[in-house]
Amino acid sequence: MNENARFWLDVVATKLYRDIHSGMDFEHNEHRWIFDWDDSLNTDENLANVAAEDKALMALKQVGAIKSGSKPNYFRDQQLEAMENLGRGAWGDKWDKTDQAHREYDYIRFIDDVDYDKFIGFCEEHGINYKGDGIPATLEIVNQTPIVRAKGKTYTLKTLSTGSTLDIIELIYAKRHFNEPTTFDDLRRWLNKPDAFSERKQLTQIYRNDSPFHSGNVLSPFADITAKTFTLKNRPQLTLKQLATIQENSIK
Repeated sequence: MNENARFWLDVVATKLYRDIHSGMDFEHNEHRWIFDWDDSLNTDENLANVAAEDKALMALKQVGAIKSGSKPNYFRDQQLEAMENLGRGAWGDKWDKTDQAHREYDYIRFIDDVDYDKFIGFCEEHGINYKGDGIPATLEIVNQTPIVRAKGKTYTLKTLSTGSTLDIIELIYAKRHFNEPTTFDDLRRWLNKPDAFSERKQLTQIYRNDSPFHSGNVLSPFADITAKTFTLKNRPQLTLKQLATIQENSIK
């Protein structure tokens, strides 16, 4: 299971676990699934995330953890028809901007039933974080400076040094290639430079012990680094110890 698939399984499992324990009656009431929608991303990026989240739901369906179906996005069609017949003013000017998810979905996903034992069994077998125990965090790189946001607070860290370590991070951000392995071949293709990084045989040579992304260092929760791949996580779940390390290293 790759990092991207695991990330979206964590997302859907946490949401489903929360719905179950909030008293949601899936057996007798059809439950419309609310996909994540991030206003900081463009429409294409959000729809790619919706597709990934839906794929994670289908993984749960395949193992019998849920029963699920989909329907055309009648909500969007009803709203557009009403606006055409009654005029936009009757509905307000903002519904299709503030509720982009409803506007853009081609279909609506429904959860009809949940087999709790199979759901928990699948999550525990594959190490899925269905309880949402971690602390959600995001990372941005602004003018070479890492900025971490978690629990409603912003932590500014030491500026990254110029060089290959920064070049790779900025390139992955530019391509929005999160939660999936990046290889030297990917980097060369994006740069259109076949000889780029030719002096490097391993990514671990670039991200050495002194790199903040190296295992155990302050930004290590945001990256998985092997000799051949670099996976940048844009929304990992932090432990309390990892968040404390970020707090200790933030610029006051």
